Amino acid sequence: MGFIASAYWTFGPDLVTNLGSLSPQQSGWLWLALGIAGLGGAIVSDLADRNNPAITHALMLMMLTTSLTLLAASPSLIYLAVFSALIFGLAYMSLTGLYLMTGIRLLPGRLSMGPVLPFVACALGQAAGSPIIGLLVGEFGYAESFSIFAAVGVFIALISPFYPGHNEHEGEVPEEETGLQAAYDNQLQDEEGEPLENAITEQ
Repeated sequence: MGFIASAYWTFGPDLVTNLGSLSPQQSGWLWLALGIAGLGGAIVSDLADRNNPAITHALMLMMLTTSLTLLAASPSLIYLAVFSALIFGLAYMSLTGLYLMTGIRLLPGRLSMGPVLPFVACALGQAAGSPIIGLLVGEFGYAESFSIFAAVGVFIALISPFYPGHNEHEGEVPEEETGLQAAYDNQLQDEEGEPLENAITEQ
């Protein structure tokens, strides 16, 4: 996700100002729309963990690639550009929350690892994607480069059925044990599901 999103973060404003001839003031509306839509990410990621994380992962990745394609296709239309930012903000924050909860579930009891590894992975993806999108823009142009990154996003969405929603030995998780609050509670348990306080007391 971080790799694909790097195109929007790095060159989104440049695309609408250079290719779409929008003013820098108009490009500021993209960041406003992105931030507002991102507020819905917590709700979507919570619903995803309660239902089907793999399907939500695929859907949010497709929304991410749609935002790239939409921005590259109509950079001169401020309304479509803002709409693409809304889609991007919701998808990006939803995926961030989903990755956070997945990391907590797959690494129960490891408070310094479960919540951190997803963010490190996203940061590394963006760090790797930024210079690559820069090279592609210099070689092929904005529209073609964004299309290439969108194609990569579609490919990753297609393999989303392999997304690890929950730990393998958990089996079918009851509804009350899913969602944002359950993920938070889960990180305070060890791998056997026992509270960390009890484990520390026994030691």
